[in-house]
Amino acid sequence: MTVNLLLGIIALPPPRTIITRKTARALALHELTVGDDTKAGFGINIWLPPAPNFADGMQKKKNGDGEADLRATMEELRVRDVVLS
Repeated sequence: MTVNLLLGIIALPPPRTIITRKTARALALHELTVGDDTKAGFGINIWLPPAPNFADGMQKKKNGDGEADLRATMEELRVRDVVLS
């Protein structure tokens, strides 16, 4: 089954770091408030490992790395963007 979504971003607070209780792992939580033609104000949470830090301040991206692609897309999103997924 395929789900297609057409959403508008209503709110996009900066990501925050969460430490899990069970494994004590740090994760970056990206929270989006979105809306479509049926409802406004529902949330989408995206959990990612924290971004790697490099000495030169640049993040290196491997080709075909889905996590890096998702992180790059999340960093480019802005309020009032329309997203088709």
